[in-house]
Amino acid sequence: MYRAPTVRFFGLTFGGHLIGWSFFIAVRSGIMGKIKETGMSNVVKFKKPFQSKIGGIIFALIFVYLVVLIIAFVSKKKVATYEVVKGDLSSYYSEHVLALRSEEMVKASSSGYITYFAKESTKTSAKSLVYALDQSGDLKSDIKEATEDGKNDVFSQDQKQELLSTMDDYSYNYSDNSFYNTYDFQDNVNVRLIEYLSGGTNGSASKFVKGMSAYFSYTAGYVLYEKDGMENVTIDNFTMDDVIGSNYKKTNLKQQTKVTTGDEVYKLVTSEDWYLVCEANEKLLEDLGKSTYVDVTFQSDNKTLEVPFEIVRRGNKSFMIMKIGKGVVRYAKQRYLDVDITVNTTKGFKIPTSSISKESFVKIPKEYLTQSGNSKGFLKIGKDGKVEFESVARYKSDKKYYYIHDKDLQVGDSIQMPGQSTSYTLKETAKLDCVYCVNKGYAVLKLINIINKNEDYAIVETDTSYGVNDYDHIVLDSTLIKEGEMIY
Repeated sequence: MYRAPTVRFFGLTFGGHLIGWSFFIAVRSGIMGKIKETGMSNVVKFKKPFQSKIGGIIFALIFVYLVVLIIAFVSKKKVATYEVVKGDLSSYYSEHVLALRSEEMVKASSSGYITYFAKESTKTSAKSLVYALDQSGDLKSDIKEATEDGKNDVFSQDQKQELLSTMDDYSYNYSDNSFYNTYDFQDNVNVRLIEYLSGGTNGSASKFVKGMSAYFSYTAGYVLYEKDGMENVTIDNFTMDDVIGSNYKKTNLKQQTKVTTGDEVYKLVTSEDWYLVCEANEKLLEDLGKSTYVDVTFQSDNKTLEVPFEIVRRGNKSFMIMKIGKGVVRYAKQRYLDVDITVNTTKGFKIPTSSISKESFVKIPKEYLTQSGNSKGFLKIGKDGKVEFESVARYKSDKKYYYIHDKDLQVGDSIQMPGQSTSYTLKETAKLDCVYCVNKGYAVLKLINIINKNEDYAIVETDTSYGVNDYDHIVLDSTLIKEGEMIY
């Protein structure tokens, strides 16, 4: 038997689909209307979870932190720093210097047409062939004629063997890449031929070549075929005009084809020792100080030599004379040279001058120093007459004073002598060179002792008490910060 479904609502049971649902809708509508009229509701509101408040607080804190960081970044000082490293400092002078050497002009002992055989700017030994004179003006033709007449055996067997050996060596070592050696070979053969034909005696006429005389170097030296009239100038007799060289003139001796007795035919540099001379102005003299050596760099080839020097006075001028013991042939053809002189190379910590600040330090007599436990300091007398021990850093000392930089002991404070009633009022100060070290994010005063400086950098000692160390970071511009100020 079919049973209509029943509906229970607020403890009442209703049967049938239509009746039950109709009544339910009517009742619900009435109740909801009543609720709206009375403002009552059966919906229970729960409090929001406490976790949502914690999240808001954390977000607010992060927001405030970010705002503070932005404000700090915008408002903080833009302070550049410099990393301390070891370096050197030098003064450089570019000078046009006079070169003086041991030079002798060799003169012709007879007249005739001249032919040079010694290679210029090479060292010749004593009794080496330098040049030959002949009367015809065509020495090569005279030699050819003398050697081809067949009447005499011009060369000895040993001489022939030596010439053949020279030719064999050249042929064996010949290379297209070094064709320039051919000219050296030709010069060497010519020299040998003239030596053999002359009989090896200085100034003797060959019995094979009529009217020809060969001339040999009387001593070892470097041969130059030029003169400038300054061969007799030395470090003892040079003048300001010599150093300036305003009227300097040089003559090429190889341009002459015929000479007469007494004519200058070549120059011989007889010593490896030579000198450079330049005027020394007041700035150069100041930078030289007590130095005895300088570095000289030749601008023509960038060659650098460390050389001793001395300062001499000529009238109202000072001159710097630099002695060099090698390389004379390298620059033998140059009377004046352009050089860079490096003066007073000083090594230590290299610091920008912009980082250096003059700070005031209080001077305290050394006899007032005392000790308390493991600390050393001074007995400060307070305004109430009470004596208290103050441990302070002693940045520097001399025979009489300690130098301190401390807020607890300043000018006007009084200190007491240890074990006595004698007191002393601080009044003397001294300005010392310092830099601001910022390794920890704030400015710490560091003392420096300057050894040498120029406009841009200073070299300071590496072992100064309360001083800088390798790789310390210091403020690049000391005027932008004060002691204890934060920069990070």
